[in-house]
Amino acid sequence: MPMQAETAGGDDLASRRGQAMHLLLSWCFAESAGTPWSPSRLQSTRIAFGLTEADLHIAIDQARAMLEGEGGWLWSAEQVAFEANEVAVFDAGELLRIDRLVQTVDHQWWVIDFKSSTRPNDDAVLRAQLKRYADVIARLTGSTAVNPVFMTPEGRLVPLNLTEN
Repeated sequence: MPMQAETAGGDDLASRRGQAMHLLLSWCFAESAGTPWSPSRLQSTRIAFGLTEADLHIAIDQARAMLEGEGGWLWSAEQVAFEANEVAVFDAGELLRIDRLVQTVDHQWWVIDFKSSTRPNDDAVLRAQLKRYADVIARLTGSTAVNPVFMTPEGRLVPLNLTEN
């Protein structure tokens, strides 16, 4: 699983659960209803991130909340014209990875950054990173309709707020 190698940033349990949640979401697309998490996929995810069954279920619950919460429409075949997960883009020679990129049927782009935190706008580093992602997508698509949002483990969409402290 390439995602683990690229996102591993320590052996913190919350971080590993968050990485597992990201991986589960990377398998979800609007074209296929439901969650594509077979027992073997779940077991390999649990092993890859060194999680207990209980910890894996926390990651599953967070991923389901995102799929079914207020941002669940970002996986709706009726509203999504284009979608991609774990989108690799380069900016100033640096590889960036966008969790989810969606273009809606009304031609708006959505740059979605999955977070384990319930208050991602409180972190200036996270805000700067999401702004950079949105700026790159605006340049690449030529669109002024780019919506950068965080998605929390409760399934809430949190628009980027550049004025938080």
